[in-house]
Amino acid sequence: MTSSQTTTAPPRERKSHFRGQGLRSPWALLAGVLAIQLLIVGLAVAPQLSPRVSGTEIALRVAPFDPIDPFRGAYADLDYPDLPQVNRGPGLDPDRGTAFVPLRQDGEVWVGGAVQRDEPEGLYLRCSDRGWRLDCGINSWFASQDKAYALEQDLRDSGAIATIRVDQWGNATIVAIHPDTE
Repeated sequence: MTSSQTTTAPPRERKSHFRGQGLRSPWALLAGVLAIQLLIVGLAVAPQLSPRVSGTEIALRVAPFDPIDPFRGAYADLDYPDLPQVNRGPGLDPDRGTAFVPLRQDGEVWVGGAVQRDEPEGLYLRCSDRGWRLDCGINSWFASQDKAYALEQDLRDSGAIATIRVDQWGNATIVAIHPDTE
């Protein structure tokens, strides 16, 4: 070889970061992203689904709270006369946040005890008292326009009974509402 001749090495094979390299493959990355998204969605809807799947069914008396709002659609805003009332203006109580309402059966319906800050034994509702009213997640019932109007009339005339499902963590959901026959 002379100095004018140069030798070239064969080109090196370029390694792909995505082909057949375990977790670096695009399919594994996609599966990981999808699994994380499903986990986030599952955590977001678990408090609403858990009572429907594994909750204890109870009955609570219901009263109207607010008429149908045309801007929010056909719903009835509900009040529960047998649950504690925590109506107050903001800023009056520095100890606000998660509140627990223990439940006990009183005949055909259940009634709530005093609001507690610690998780009670037995069946209870997990609520928030951060706003001006105790919110246990069962304050609104959505229905078609006709059904919401009929429900509002029943609530005004004779009251109603709400069938609620409560899970072991105090999450609650409304299953049905029917007129009070008593």
